Amino acid sequence: VAGQPVPTERLENQRQRLQQTLAERPARAGGELDAQLRYTPGQPAVQAFTVRGLETPAAASETLAVALGIPSAARPAVRLRLDPEADPAAQARAIDQALLPLGLRAQAGEQGGLRFEVAESRWPQVRNSLAVQGEGKRFPAGRLHQVATDAAPGALAPQNWQLQDAAGAREALREVSEAQGRADTARRQARAVLEQERQALAGQQGAEGGDWAARFADDFAAVLQQGGSAREGGYRLQAGLAAAVSGVGRGRGERLLDGVG
Repeated sequence: VAGQPVPTERLENQRQRLQQTLAERPARAGGELDAQLRYTPGQPAVQAFTVRGLETPAAASETLAVALGIPSAARPAVRLRLDPEADPAAQARAIDQALLPLGLRAQAGEQGGLRFEVAESRWPQVRNSLAVQGEGKRFPAGRLHQVATDAAPGALAPQNWQLQDAAGAREALREVSEAQGRADTARRQARAVLEQERQALAGQQGAEGGDWAARFADDFAAVLQQGGSAREGGYRLQAGLAAAVSGVGRGRGERLLDGVG
């Protein structure tokens, strides 16, 4: 971009490394960073998509049956009502509620149609098995027909870059710059979560020092004394033991028992 020649081989190697990093994103981010580089701690990353035929506002009223694969008792088809007279936001909310049993979410799209989301791990299933039955208007009647879905593009698409000329390099740089801002935001959020967990763990470790070990030894000895023999103690003995050692790892338990002995 600055006019300095860069070997094509070097650019291609960088592109391949970036593509590999993006491919590893779900596993390396614990499933909490989506393709838009949005970090959602404690929540699964989602894949946004559109359904062809629903990406634009409805021109006529129509009731749809929607299913993932062949409907069953465990996961029956759900019914949606497309009403061109309804407020788009209100209609999107109603459809969102109707789709909850399928694990799908819906919201009004920028063009007045519908935009959908699903947990990223379930996107292949939705992409390959989402089916709709209509009334012969926007969608065919008679039976469920698989519909085409289009995934929302990710923040980075290095496979589409044209790096052989300056115009292509400038476009790639623009995409990288925007993605870098999102990545920085996600990194700050992740660090904040890790710091909270570190502080919580430090507080827990402080509370589980010598006092905790002493209480454990006393409780353990009391259970043994009250329980008597294995025949007499029976369930009461085992229940007490289970409560006393709950959450104690083997190594820690052995060290504590050595101290009691």
